[in-house]
Amino acid sequence: MKTRSAILTAATSAAVLLGTTACSGGLAGQDTSESLVVVNWSGYGSDLDWATKEFQEKTGAEVVHRYISSETELLELLRSGKGDIDVALPNFQFIGPAMDDKLIQPLDEAKLENFDEVVPVLAEEEAFRRDGDLYGVPWVWGYSSVFYDTEEIKEAPSTVADLWDPKYKGKVALVDDATLNVLLAALYLGEDPNNPDLEKVEKALLDLKANSGLITTATEEVAKALSSDTVDIGIFHSSNIAQIAADGIPVELTLPKEGAVGWGDTWTIAADTQKEDLAYEWINFVTSSDFEKRWAADPEAGSPAPANQAAVEALDAESRDRVQADTKVLDKLALQAPLPQETLDAWVDLWERVKAA
Repeated sequence: MKTRSAILTAATSAAVLLGTTACSGGLAGQDTSESLVVVNWSGYGSDLDWATKEFQEKTGAEVVHRYISSETELLELLRSGKGDIDVALPNFQFIGPAMDDKLIQPLDEAKLENFDEVVPVLAEEEAFRRDGDLYGVPWVWGYSSVFYDTEEIKEAPSTVADLWDPKYKGKVALVDDATLNVLLAALYLGEDPNNPDLEKVEKALLDLKANSGLITTATEEVAKALSSDTVDIGIFHSSNIAQIAADGIPVELTLPKEGAVGWGDTWTIAADTQKEDLAYEWINFVTSSDFEKRWAADPEAGSPAPANQAAVEALDAESRDRVQADTKVLDKLALQAPLPQETLDAWVDLWERVKAA
């Protein structure tokens, strides 16, 4: 769904075109013999100045980022990388085609220094495994749920059906994210989230789109719409709504009776990398409790909830609330699952039809 691209305002606005290399000090086409090539979103933790500097000091290797504007682009980079890509961060759904197409390699769990600190619900998730082999290390997670303007709506909405309620016509905010919206419609319809009736889903999303006044991926656009009273209710990402509320805007997130849409991101090693040992060093570096706590503790850095439980426990209460790191909510989520490429393509095509209608 991760698709969770929508949480990444900085990523969406700053991402570069496919095939262009953005890096901490490097140029496209450079000799990367002393570099590690990382595929990720712009402004999403791994390219923080202190992060790339510390990794270089630790290993002597420069971190070269190739930025993406969609999960599909991440898969395309892995397919065309031919050994030039070392590590990549697919979300929970798009790791499926990466495993199916052998774009990433099985991981040696003995080389993963922090895997025993991953939140158990995520560490035990079979979705990241094939034939018993682990392919991805959960890094961060979050959920997309119903939010509301507390000055305009006095009682917290209890159902996702409120987003379809005609009384909010023109006042609903949606995320421009195909897989999120298919999962949302499945919850509304009572369908299997990962295998819904797409004909019913499309009709439901057409009705929802007719009720919307804003479709965006940008946190600042949601904040602006709430401040200007052009949006009263909608669906958005947990940590982003917490950040908006921390800025003094009267908004709260609620967990409807149907649950919410859960997402997350996993670090993987490209199948054709020539720098496997360095790739493991990178994964151990960014999944450490020290890294994840430092990222999550910075209110300006845009971290979702850490998947490292030790990092969560080390955060102060204000930071835990801001990144929405309460792991108890995981049991109430329709968590993204890896899907075949053809299913993901069908969901994307459906949402494009809905937006064009």
